[in-house]
Amino acid sequence: MTKPFMLVLLAGALAACPSSSTPVSPDEGPVPVAPAETAAPAETAAPDAEPPAPVTEKAGAIASADAAKTAAAANNAFGLALYDQVRAGEGNRFFSPVSLSVALSMTTMGAAGNTERELRAALRLPEAGAYDAFGALQRALGADRGLEAELRIANRLWGQQGYAFQEAFLAGTREIYGAGLEPVSFAAPEEARATINRWVSEETRAKIPELLPSGILNERTKLVLTNAVYFNGRWETAFKFSQTDPAEFTVTPERKVEAQLMHRTGRFEYAEDARVQVLRLPYGEGSEMSMVVVLPKAVDGLAAVEATLAADLPGWLDKLGASRVEVFLPRFEMRANASMKEALEALGVKEAFTLAADFSPMSGQEDLYLSAVVHEAYVKVDESGTEAAAATGVVMTTKSAALGAGLVFRADHPFFFAIRDDRTGALLFVGRVADPTAG
Repeated sequence: MTKPFMLVLLAGALAACPSSSTPVSPDEGPVPVAPAETAAPAETAAPDAEPPAPVTEKAGAIASADAAKTAAAANNAFGLALYDQVRAGEGNRFFSPVSLSVALSMTTMGAAGNTERELRAALRLPEAGAYDAFGALQRALGADRGLEAELRIANRLWGQQGYAFQEAFLAGTREIYGAGLEPVSFAAPEEARATINRWVSEETRAKIPELLPSGILNERTKLVLTNAVYFNGRWETAFKFSQTDPAEFTVTPERKVEAQLMHRTGRFEYAEDARVQVLRLPYGEGSEMSMVVVLPKAVDGLAAVEATLAADLPGWLDKLGASRVEVFLPRFEMRANASMKEALEALGVKEAFTLAADFSPMSGQEDLYLSAVVHEAYVKVDESGTEAAAATGVVMTTKSAALGAGLVFRADHPFFFAIRDDRTGALLFVGRVADPTAG
């Protein structure tokens, strides 16, 4: 039998409202976003002005590798907490904790007061050095992955032409996250949406062609923060197509489907306890990437495993050891898209979505709020390897208001899986396969 597992990707949006606040000082003042065809880049300060320092924390620099692992730990804690919010109900799940963490930490850089505190708590950001740590994580993830894998992560800000953003915010997102500011006109929302979606599609190799749905932008939109993640990796040892056969997959005790079950026997990192079997499937040499599959021993046991996943997963990973295992894993392909507002509110991000939001570090006034957070993710697993992509959009709007041989790992019922960066331990994608025949 084969079991279900889940993958999840998220995206977000921010909006703005009319209000005023204490003017910012000249050296941290607003920079109007000029039309791309006529003006100098919006990120550039006046020639005679001292360039402001990017938004950052005052704590001392952390060693790059340690900083990346600090961000990875925050990402994983946030991702599994978010998974706990979206796992309710039936069917497949899939999202990218990294895509959401990066997009929302950029957003947090532009927040203040209680709005910032709620975002930092939900994202599990460390008290000191959080943004520098995420910058280090991005650099680690973007490092060479050898010939057998490709991992790309990109960020971009899309700002209303003529709207004055704070230079410190622009400098921070540009220098730490590599997120340049692209001027667009939200007075023509469908044209702006097409421009943003085209960039996302290019960055994800056309796997996320339309992140922002029609109607999500309007003339009050001032800023969209976007993140895109793309992964393509070949297995260290491929499954043979000749050994893939149709087999029964138990979706529920009452419902079974016919899935294409891949098959291979070899040495894998493996662990088990009374409730689950855990398997690590490595991607090609030099990639330092792997898929981890958590298979409940009970065909209807995934919900109980998911309930304690955040507490149990680190221990299972620590117990992995080399064993000879006969592996059966279904081919699957799925796409998931969702608004993350409800899930984020459940994690404590409440004020950001209201007119009480304080994003003054972005604009110098308390005139913006978070109007939407949208996320889309895609994954395909077959005999050769895995292709996965995810994108997140945050929309800001003005207010208007070791075991013996003979082991068998037969994933013929629902299971959880994650695509993991072995260098930092970051969970790039997580999900569950409840039905491998459902898209």
